[in-house]
Amino acid sequence: MNKSQFQQLKQYVGPNLLNYILNYAKITSKSDYDQLELLPVQVEVLDDLHTKIQQCRIQFIVQGGFGDGVDFYLRQITSNGTSLFNHYRQLCGGQLASPTSTDPLTSHLQQICIREYPNLLMKSSGTSYPPPWIGMNLGINGYDEIIRLVKNDVLDQITNKKDGLDYAFQFSTTDGLEFNSQVCTACSSIITRSFYDSCNRMDYSLSSVLKAIEENIDAMRQLANGQQVTYSSFIGIRGLQFRGFDTIEFPGSMLRQFPDDANPSMHTGRTVVSHSGNEAGEYSGHVLEVFHSTKISSTTGVVNTGNSIETNRFQENELQKLRFAVVFSSLANRGPVPTFFEIGFPLVNPGNYSFSDGHPGNYILIDEATKTKLVEWYDALSNKDLERVQTPLKRLQYAIFERRNPEDAIVDAIIAWEGMFSEAFETTFKVTGSMAKFLRSGLKRGEFFERLKKLYGLRNDLVHGRTSKLLKEENIEDVRAEVINIGLECIMKIISNDRLLSMSSAERIEAILVLDQTNNSSTQQAAASDNLSGTD
Repeated sequence: MNKSQFQQLKQYVGPNLLNYILNYAKITSKSDYDQLELLPVQVEVLDDLHTKIQQCRIQFIVQGGFGDGVDFYLRQITSNGTSLFNHYRQLCGGQLASPTSTDPLTSHLQQICIREYPNLLMKSSGTSYPPPWIGMNLGINGYDEIIRLVKNDVLDQITNKKDGLDYAFQFSTTDGLEFNSQVCTACSSIITRSFYDSCNRMDYSLSSVLKAIEENIDAMRQLANGQQVTYSSFIGIRGLQFRGFDTIEFPGSMLRQFPDDANPSMHTGRTVVSHSGNEAGEYSGHVLEVFHSTKISSTTGVVNTGNSIETNRFQENELQKLRFAVVFSSLANRGPVPTFFEIGFPLVNPGNYSFSDGHPGNYILIDEATKTKLVEWYDALSNKDLERVQTPLKRLQYAIFERRNPEDAIVDAIIAWEGMFSEAFETTFKVTGSMAKFLRSGLKRGEFFERLKKLYGLRNDLVHGRTSKLLKEENIEDVRAEVINIGLECIMKIISNDRLLSMSSAERIEAILVLDQTNNSSTQQAAASDNLSGTD
């Protein structure tokens, strides 16, 4: 074994599987072979694995394969009745785990997981077929045993009651999920779903996966008993960096940061970014775990659906709360972008997900102080009635997160101004005058008012296709940031003021321009406003 061969092993199977088979815990994606303190038997195992990889590559080519299908062939090799990787682990002094549950069905699935766990840990080449969660072939005897266990379980109540391979889980849920899944293959789905959900939670140790299997079986039984259960969905996030912590807990969700790029999740490459020399950490990339509640709506199901309109809407709502909480707390005019959306219901196969190729404009640092504001804003966005500010929020969403063209972002941001301060017979003065009086005081108000009128005139030029004098004199990206920041300042103050939040846009104009009662009636809320928005 030399440096080059060791790097090849890391490339083909990944550091997680190497640590597992060597009964070791020190190999990372950046480890150098010369830095490792390996026993002779561990070196022999690495040499043997390297030889088998070369044999698999030749076999793949001889059989007409294109690309590299090493992972597929390695998963097929067994030794002494167990997988090649478990055999290696035992040679290196490691013990194979035992099921943690005494429940017959749960214990049986955990035993299968223990056997297949190293295969799931292996870094996938991305070209082999079938992928590991589909290639988990339990055999006829294994299928018969799972069918027998389910038929003797309360889970039989949510099946079609048929026999053999026709025996299937069959039901629909109140949030639109639908299943007609063979019991034998559905149990494989539960195992692999437990593994990849654990990856999304940044703890894919075998003990964590065995616990997840137990929790998923318990959830299925609660559904069979007519109870309401909670399950998770996951959203990949790119564009944030945590400093000093790796998890933030929100009402109804959890945001976790990838510690490195070694996670065997299928989403790691899409979500994790390396930041060389950055004091906040070498890597960024996050997963937002969102908690859904559901129950059985009927015992009919024709197809398998990994999502529904309702689950998608729920995910999107939680994502937007997070994104706005980020920009509100950091005062950024660009925000994080999603990289994938995945439902973590026990019967949903891994790989049933959608993805996004968006790129963040920058990476926002979240330190302890920003974290506190972030949680406060997320809570406010979760618990306040935002019905009267949906239009400006939607337009700010477009301007900050979705518009690539700065002219489009400027138009959307100023439409958001109008959504906060406008009425049937709208005038430039009503919008800009209200905002100037709302956001500034004293000598600064007049200067700010004149600036708002210029920016509002820019909006009219852009909409009507006229050449803008302002954009000849100023950088368009700076103008984009300015109009968005003004919109953010307004919406943050309105959300922090329950009286203004409950008003229509026309009522706000009257309260600010005509009655001038905002400051007098909102004195008691000023402290709360300052804490949430950080504005003067």
